Amino acid sequence: MIKFNYIYIIILMALIIFTPFFLRSPDVPFFGGDPYYYLSHLQDDTPLQVHELPTSLVPILFGILPSSILLLKLIMFFITVFCGFVMYRIIVNLLGASRLNGLIAVGLMYSLLWFNWIFLKLENDLFGFMFVMVSLYFLLKYITRSRYTKFKIFDMNIILSLLFLFAGCSVWGFAIYFFVLFLLMSKHILYFISSAAVVIIFNSNFIERLVPTFLISENKPFIGLIIVILLIFLYRKQYCIIWNILSVVVGTALVILNLKMIYILVPVLLLNVAKIDFTTIIGHKLKNYIISLIIVLLFLSAFLVTINFPTHSDYELFRVAQTSDDFNDKSVYYSWSTGYFVRWHGVDQNHFGSPPIDEQQYFIGYVYAVLNDAHQKDCALIKKAKNTGIYYCG
Repeated sequence: MIKFNYIYIIILMALIIFTPFFLRSPDVPFFGGDPYYYLSHLQDDTPLQVHELPTSLVPILFGILPSSILLLKLIMFFITVFCGFVMYRIIVNLLGASRLNGLIAVGLMYSLLWFNWIFLKLENDLFGFMFVMVSLYFLLKYITRSRYTKFKIFDMNIILSLLFLFAGCSVWGFAIYFFVLFLLMSKHILYFISSAAVVIIFNSNFIERLVPTFLISENKPFIGLIIVILLIFLYRKQYCIIWNILSVVVGTALVILNLKMIYILVPVLLLNVAKIDFTTIIGHKLKNYIISLIIVLLFLSAFLVTINFPTHSDYELFRVAQTSDDFNDKSVYYSWSTGYFVRWHGVDQNHFGSPPIDEQQYFIGYVYAVLNDAHQKDCALIKKAKNTGIYYCG
């Protein structure tokens, strides 16, 4: 059982990043553009474009979620705490490490930049990740017990792990990459068959999602190296778990190629925290570094929640484009980088996401977009806010 004082610490760490999230202005309740796509569906019944497995749970999931912003944030918070509990139990109960190791693994999971966005954005990713964490728990339960039990093709822990991973994929298509890493960890025949089937059936999406791009921040290459460097101590030989080495190597290669793969790497890399002995001289110094890193990154993450797009100043600039005499007799295009946000505020949009290929020359006239949007590189900035600007493209 987890003692209550450790439960409180896990909840406290989650609260550090969630408190400014709960306090965001009602005009800009979430950060990032994509959450407003889902919020528009929940509050205005905008159709969802589902790109997950054919047996997708996304319509069902978002069909039962409340439309209240406060309730949505509370659900996100409780899922975050639940994922923290699962990681703690994996480190302490299954891998036999100390409670300190468990809390450090949870602290890193909550504090790592880019990765913790999965908890702070209202997207299908969060709900899919919850299933992935449960799948990882049962997978580790199989791996840690397989040394002492007779091999079974239809091992109940493997079956449960697969079922929860399929559920995760049906909510969050990106989770298909966990099939590869979990296969490398388990080397179980059922995981081999399932992974092969997933890659064969979804081969186009499987490769497509790997391709990096400089146009979308979460898919840029090489940025993931920052996280790898911060966690370089987890790559030391004495902290590597034999059955986890291949999955960490593959996950690291993927995150260097595409930043979004940070979601795939971090859960398996953090398992190495279980091998750290914090009672040694080196371990004590490492403990001080990690705890300092967690504290700094937790509060940095909390700060970034307050300044990331959209802020209230971005909302005010959007209203300027709607009401100012300078623009009210002109057509203002709301680029795909801000489209979901302004759609939630009642502005009609021709496109959700990037415009069709045959309409790539959409940026003519006045455009409301995020600052430094690559599509507006040849346009003149007329007005700007914290993260957005009104451009004129002649």
